[in-house]
Amino acid sequence: MVALYLGTWSLEVVTEAPYLFFRLISIFDVFHRSGLLELSAYLLAAAVSFKFTLWYSDGKKIIKSKNLRDIKLSISEKIIFIIVFVLLFCGAFIESYRIIQLTG
Repeated sequence: MVALYLGTWSLEVVTEAPYLFFRLISIFDVFHRSGLLELSAYLLAAAVSFKFTLWYSDGKKIIKSKNLRDIKLSISEKIIFIIVFVLLFCGAFIESYRIIQLTG
């Protein structure tokens, strides 16, 4: 996850390229950078939403399908989805605040 974060560099709002050491240390600064929060939320959402697959294919034809009403989430999965939305909201808030700071 950290390699993806450092490789894309699309989850930060900076005006110039910082040194690699600064980028490594600033990953964990979740009060000023939203990248770690957003990537964590996306990974949690992907891990919990595997039940949402509505059809399975072998590449040529649909092998198995299910209805949306057949999907039942446990309490822990619902809690994780709430955490995902909170993390995404916090990341969006931090990122928009940083953009407002940069643009004045």
